[in-house]
Amino acid sequence: MAFGRLGALGRGYGRMGGGGVVSNDPLVTLSSTSIEWDAEAGDLIGTLGVANQPDDWGTTTFSITSDPDNKLQLDGGDNTLLEVEATVDYDTASSHPGQITATPSGPYDPITRNFTFPVIAYVPDVFGVGDWSVAGDDEEAAVTIDSLPADNGTDITDIEYRVDGGSWVSSGGVVSFSITGLTNGVEYDVQLRAVNATSNGPASDTKQVTPAAAAGSSLDFSDPDNSQFIPMV
Repeated sequence: MAFGRLGALGRGYGRMGGGGVVSNDPLVTLSSTSIEWDAEAGDLIGTLGVANQPDDWGTTTFSITSDPDNKLQLDGGDNTLLEVEATVDYDTASSHPGQITATPSGPYDPITRNFTFPVIAYVPDVFGVGDWSVAGDDEEAAVTIDSLPADNGTDITDIEYRVDGGSWVSSGGVVSFSITGLTNGVEYDVQLRAVNATSNGPASDTKQVTPAAAAGSSLDFSDPDNSQFIPMV
C-alpha cells in the first residue's frame, strides 16, 4: 500500500506557561489516513507520532478513544502503527471516523485528535439498478449490460453472476451474455458483480427472471388431411 504524507492536521496544547502563554504546541500526526477497500486485519494505515514535542515530553502512549465503526487497532509504543481491524466491510461506507489520544509520560496533558479515514475503492463499484437487465428465454436468461460501473482506476475484465445466491460464475467478458441450463416456469434470483485485477466489486441488487418457451404453437405440415389449415374463401 502506498501512503501519502499528512501535514499538521490538528492541534493539541500542552500545559500553560507563565502568564497563560502556551509553552508548547504539539501535534498528533499520522503518516497516512487512507484505508484500502479490501483491507484485512493487520493492514497498515500509517504511523502515529507527535510533532513539536518539548524536551521533557517523555514517552508517548497512544490510545484509540473513539472508533464507532470498530475498524482500528494499535500495535506498538512510540510511533505506534495504526492498523485495520478484522471486521472490515466497506460495502456500505466510504469513510470511517476515529479519535486518537497521545498521552506523554512527562508533565503535559494528553492530546486528542479526530481523524477521518477515507476508504480507497480500488475494486469496481457496484452495478446500479439501471446498468443491467435480465429477461427470460427458453430455458435460459438473457442478461443485457447497458453500462459498466466505475472501475476506480483498474479496467474491468469480467462480469460474474450468481443464481439464487449460489456460487459466482464468470460470464467470460464485459458484454451482454446468457445464463443457460435453467428450467422454464421457475423464477430465479440473479445478481452481478464486476471484476478487475484488484478483486471483485460488491454484489448488485437482486433481479428476478422466469424462463419460458416462446409463445404460440407451430403447424404440423405432415398432417395428411390438412386439418390445421383454414381454407381460404
